[in-house]
Amino acid sequence: MSGPALHKFRGVNKCQVAALVSIWFMTIMLLSAVDAQLQPQDKGPSLGDSEFCAGPNASRDKACPAYSQETEQLDKDTMNDPESVSKWSESENTAEENTDYNQSDVPNDSENINPEQENNPNIDEYRNMFDENGKFNRDLIRDELKKDEYDDVEEAGIPEGSDETQYDHIRTPIYTIKLQSAYEDNLQGSHLQNRYMQKWAMDEFVSGRMKPGEMGNGIVLEDMDIDENTKKEMMFIDHAFAEYISEIVSVNRTLPDRRDEWCKLPTSYFTTFDKLPKTSVIICFHNEAWSTLIRSIYSVLNRSPDHLLHEIILVDDASTMEHLKEKLEEFVLVTPKLKLIRLSSRQGLVRTRMAGIRAAEAEVLTFLDSHIEATTGWLEPLLDRVARNYKTVATPVIEAIDEKTFQYKFVTMDIMGTFNWKLEFDWSPISDEQKKNRDHKWAPYNSPTMAGGLFAIHKEWFQHLGLYDEGMEIWGGENIEMSFRQWMCGGSIEIVPCSRVGHVFRSWSPYPWRTDINVLTYNPLRVAEVWMDDYRFLYYDRYGHWDKPLDQRVGYFGDVQPRRDLREQLQCNSFQWYLDNVAVDVPQHHLIATGEIFNIDTKQCLDQEDKVDHIGKQVHPFQCHMTAGNQYWMFRTDGKILRDYLCIGSQQNEAMEHDVVLVPCEDHTFWHYDTEKNWLIYNETMTCLTLHSQHDKVVLDECDEFSSLQKWFFTHMNPGGMQYSDLA
Repeated sequence: MSGPALHKFRGVNKCQVAALVSIWFMTIMLLSAVDAQLQPQDKGPSLGDSEFCAGPNASRDKACPAYSQETEQLDKDTMNDPESVSKWSESENTAEENTDYNQSDVPNDSENINPEQENNPNIDEYRNMFDENGKFNRDLIRDELKKDEYDDVEEAGIPEGSDETQYDHIRTPIYTIKLQSAYEDNLQGSHLQNRYMQKWAMDEFVSGRMKPGEMGNGIVLEDMDIDENTKKEMMFIDHAFAEYISEIVSVNRTLPDRRDEWCKLPTSYFTTFDKLPKTSVIICFHNEAWSTLIRSIYSVLNRSPDHLLHEIILVDDASTMEHLKEKLEEFVLVTPKLKLIRLSSRQGLVRTRMAGIRAAEAEVLTFLDSHIEATTGWLEPLLDRVARNYKTVATPVIEAIDEKTFQYKFVTMDIMGTFNWKLEFDWSPISDEQKKNRDHKWAPYNSPTMAGGLFAIHKEWFQHLGLYDEGMEIWGGENIEMSFRQWMCGGSIEIVPCSRVGHVFRSWSPYPWRTDINVLTYNPLRVAEVWMDDYRFLYYDRYGHWDKPLDQRVGYFGDVQPRRDLREQLQCNSFQWYLDNVAVDVPQHHLIATGEIFNIDTKQCLDQEDKVDHIGKQVHPFQCHMTAGNQYWMFRTDGKILRDYLCIGSQQNEAMEHDVVLVPCEDHTFWHYDTEKNWLIYNETMTCLTLHSQHDKVVLDECDEFSSLQKWFFTHMNPGGMQYSDLA
């Protein structure tokens, strides 16, 4: 769609929306003019109005020069005005709150994937990013850049039939700029208000009064010069996000105020903001893009109360890029409250953060990534939760900044951190009971795990808990370890909806990794050994290679005895306590069998990836490979065969055959194993799992005791039930 036309909102007439927009922003501008006269005259420009605003393409970058005081004032002051906000509430939108949930739309901190590692369940979906020689597959990256998971999209560009000479800020010699922002259906409350704000910013951009990307709108470039497009793709490869687009966006752009009105009430907090503890913000980076790093810093400086922000500590994990050398040092010298620590060799996330912790002076430590954008009012709600209880780890709602367009997207659901038995972090909706127990729908709530990139913690409590496990390498698993330790040793983790921070989520790690250890498994193995008691064997079972001794199956993970001693010293609860009282939605499997399900005649195993969006996918017979992955299954005492999210079940096809497919794990989805005949019998049809005569698929068919194609075996099995230690 071209032109600035507004896609129709549900239940809202376009003319009414346009009228509301006009009235609302006329009010804002009038209030801004009055407020500007009331402000002290010596305040000076907001941070970001400097030569450092420009990115590497400064000579032709129209978006990056000094950020206008008017739009900053809009972002920081008038968005909070009750009169202005109330006008948005007059919308005729009556849509019900969206209850659809798609895990693929929810942030996940798993942004570092190593294509070289073989035996790991995480890796398959990322392999297609590389060719057979381990090089990035640029054609697939191009496909990745075109993907969008939303149907509801706003767009703005040169209006059809217009005199294009009036739009030289949109059509340039090297590309045409189009703004594009995508949304979930049925937005309500502040989420809907924020959508209107982004729409207004689109119209202002088309009119030439606002730069692209303001209010968090996304940017799409069309009609690109061939050389520039190649440059854009190469920059994407360097950082695993669209750095070229990021350079077009102002490093100090406006964002919508993401808070609900409840978040602005003094009664919603434990104490007044002037009595909250100060914080040191720690941002670690390695070869970060200039624009995203500086945008992260400006968003924290300009949207944090001066009396609460003691310092921002940048910790450079041995970066090699030229813009992070002298240019960064000059920037630090002229930027208040900013400090820089450099490490001489690559240390990885944990030890880099430890360097920041040792340098921090404030009472509370707040950790952020180097490609984030903090929104208005992000800091106070986090510090309030730590002030209430110094044993609390407070995390913001982490919202996605699109890695292709740099749209700031809205998280509208209340989701909590959890994990699966591959020790992967995951998100899931909070329970009805949690919703019921909250004072308000924007009130904080408990989370069994945290993503780990963005959180606030009291420094004394963190020291009491033993800080980070410095035996961990590079990245990954530290968030799961800290989540287990925090809950099991007397603390808690809360997600604070009034605090909103955007984060660029990458599909792979663009940085080289150590090759002498398996980075993807090294850290999780340390977590399992120290904190998971006998449940660690359930994790180890996922490594496959069951013909080898356990120590050869799982590999090396360093010395964990000091961390075991720490757990003993802190007198922490058992992992069973954690599952029973905190992570109550994580399934505790009572097992009959695990491993491969194989036909001994053909040496084929049942194979399929059980992603949540793979409902209805056929389970296939493939050659057994003994490395677990998509051939790993658990057969439980309740008759369910599953891995992490879906169960093996059946559905009828057009030929009236019963295909064996992945289905939700409903009560009726269970199997019975005949130990004498080696049959797997599906309860709903009372038919047997059967390898098709062509050996190319599995179906359900009448049981036949003479058919070798119906005989199935498991790697581990005990019909009377298995202890997790039996998997060792």
